[in-house]
Amino acid sequence: MELVIIGAAIGCMVMWAILVCRRLTILNENVSRAMSRIGVQLSLCFDAVMEFLEETGRYAGDPRIIMEAVNRCRTPLTGSSTPEEVKRQENVLSDALRRIRTAAAKYPGLTKSRVYVGTMGAVDGYLKTADTGRLIYNDNVTKLNRELIMFPTSLMGRMLGLNKREYLAATEFIKE
Repeated sequence: MELVIIGAAIGCMVMWAILVCRRLTILNENVSRAMSRIGVQLSLCFDAVMEFLEETGRYAGDPRIIMEAVNRCRTPLTGSSTPEEVKRQENVLSDALRRIRTAAAKYPGLTKSRVYVGTMGAVDGYLKTADTGRLIYNDNVTKLNRELIMFPTSLMGRMLGLNKREYLAATEFIKE
């Protein structure tokens, strides 16, 4: 009888460990997936900016300076990217948008062009979607971090090599 009780207790502990590992893995994957979505939106935003620069070179003179700076600093974001890497990419993007808007102020015809209006509308849409992704990311980070600080789940988290994740701070992009 004692062996049955010991076996049941061990079985319960193993089932608990499996369930906790599964929950932590899912939470960690949700954080990574949210980061990847932000990366996709920022990449689409970069693509729109680059396409805009290629098409409007006649207004701003030679847009290659901005394009080279953007391409040199642009790196793809993945699920394992850090908030610091996101911030760096957003700063590059913000700088490019500031330069575009400065050039557009010098050429009033540019701000009325279909290409400019369409591109800036697309950029704003991508940035809003990235902001929504930031909220989802931060919500998932909260859930994961909460699990990682609670005992005894924290022990399983350490065994899996999971650490608390950093939150993404909001970025202010220059608006027209």
